[in-house]
Formats: sequence, C-alpha cells, structure tokens
Amino acid sequence: MTMLVSGVFTLLKKATKMEEKQEIMQKYGTPMLKTIIQLAYNPNVKWLVPKGAPPYKPNRDKEETMQIKMGGIHKKFKLFFTGGGYDNWNQGKREAKFIEILESVHPDEAKLILAMIEGTLPGLTKQMFVKMKTGLLEESIEKIAWNLK
Repeated sequence: MTMLVSGVFTLLKKATKMEEKQEIMQKYGTPMLKTIIQLAYNPNVKWLVPKGAPPYKPNRDKEETMQIKMGGIHKKFKLFFTGGGYDNWNQGKREAKFIEILESVHPDEAKLILAMIEGTLPGLTKQMFVKMKTGLLEESIEKIAWNLK
C-alpha cells in the first residue's frame, strides 16, 4: 500500500533537520506531492475558491478506495486557481466540485488540500522549500496548468 500524501507531510513534520526533510522529499517526491507544495507556496497562484473549510462530510470509505481516488485528484486542482483554464467557470459549480473532491478523499488528504489553499503545509514552510532549490516556485501559472493535464 502506498503512503498517503498527508503521511509524507507527517514525516516532514517529525523531521527536525533540513537534511532529513530533503531525504523525505527525494524518497516520496511524487508529482502529486510537488503539485501540492507548488500550489501552496508559488506566489503566482491565485485561488478561485474561498479560504477556509467549506461545509463538507469527511469520507468514511475504506482507506484503499480513498487512495485510488486521490491518485488523479491533483490534476483537478487547475479548476480552482486563476490561469488554470477555468477562470470563467461558474463559481457555484467550482465550489461544488471542490466540496466533492474533499468528500471523495481520505479525511487527512482533505485537510491537506485545505492547508494547500491556505498556503500553510505541515512540516514544510515556504522558506524551507526555497532552500531545497527545486525551482518549482518560480514556474509560471501556464506551466503549472500544463503539468496538470
């Protein structure tokens, strides 16, 4: 069974040294993890959904089912920021889709998605990520959206 992305952030939170955090990022650096960090900390990202938790019902499915659902969820994040190709989409539909995603994933993953929108990821600050010199925070909105196709 693969680790949930929120589990990677739990490891990052427990790591006390920068070197440990870098090792965790190298070991678990999936496209989904990179996308979440990039969308949380890239200054070019402007969210089209309100900050804070909307009223949603946390998922109670079996964990195996939830992991499968989270697998492609990060590609839908482009619906929720400017420049993702959906800027003119109906706001009610956008917010309903956002709630649908939160309700379809593991409760810890839903909390992580909300933290991404807030720009505060557990165990990894923007400053720490900048020190890792990945270049992801300098990418344009167009490139971010392209990577989510």
